[in-house]
Amino acid sequence: TGDTKLLRLAAIYCANASGKSNVFNALRFMSEYVRHSFGFGGESIADMTIRMPSMRYTPFAFADGEEQPSSFEVYFVLPHDAKERTYHYGFVIKNYIIQEEWLTAKARTATPDKAKTIFYRKAGEKIDFGAVPSEYQKNISVSIAEEALILSLGAKLKVPVLSDVWDWFLTMKFMDFNNDNEKTIYSDLAAHLLETEGNLSLGIKKYLESFDDSIVEITKKDKQSDGGNLYKGLSNFNAFHRIPGSDKLKSIPLEEESQGTLKMLSMYPAIALALIDGGVLVIDELNTK
Repeated sequence: TGDTKLLRLAAIYCANASGKSNVFNALRFMSEYVRHSFGFGGESIADMTIRMPSMRYTPFAFADGEEQPSSFEVYFVLPHDAKERTYHYGFVIKNYIIQEEWLTAKARTATPDKAKTIFYRKAGEKIDFGAVPSEYQKNISVSIAEEALILSLGAKLKVPVLSDVWDWFLTMKFMDFNNDNEKTIYSDLAAHLLETEGNLSLGIKKYLESFDDSIVEITKKDKQSDGGNLYKGLSNFNAFHRIPGSDKLKSIPLEEESQGTLKMLSMYPAIALALIDGGVLVIDELNTK
């Protein structure tokens, strides 16, 4: 995209307890809050987090004195923006009350100080609507709750640009391999794809070959298995391997493949959707057994 340099893949690796999962959790919380906060307002924090457990966040534990506000921000490019503008969106929250929120856009060739304010909000002050069309400004001003984000409300009102940015957050997908429920969900999705596409589709075949080229075919078992592991959705299939030095194939239950192979297969639906939608996929605990 012009002179803009973007990474297709980035990895964070460092010592245990150094904050890798905190990056994952912060991005997931930010994405979930953007998606759902338009419905917040008038309920207690306890009720809100019970209703939506993904809305829970943990402030920095080692702050000196009282709890400090937590800040979340991202820089990104919208996939279908012909002008290749860089957007900067963020918010500051404390006890689920929005302290600040902003959205700016910068032309590809512009310096950061030339970024255009789309809106800026600070608790107790009048909202700066910048580039928000005037016909939406009053509705947002009178409707926004202190717990809700302008971005979320604006998307529900179909405000131009705000809807596009909100849609970008919708394309974000998260996989936590330390979460047994998520392992099961994604393996079930992979099993559904294997069943509906039959044998190995070209996409799955090329994906498999990237990490295990010995599997040449996957078929569904005649009799379903109860599944003895967290990838039980995949336990209803057999994997066929080519015997070295021969054209013959040997079948083994897919559930007996290595944990790495099962994990990579369970990741396929999320990876495929991210590539098709142009979205962001964030994975944590990839090396967890």
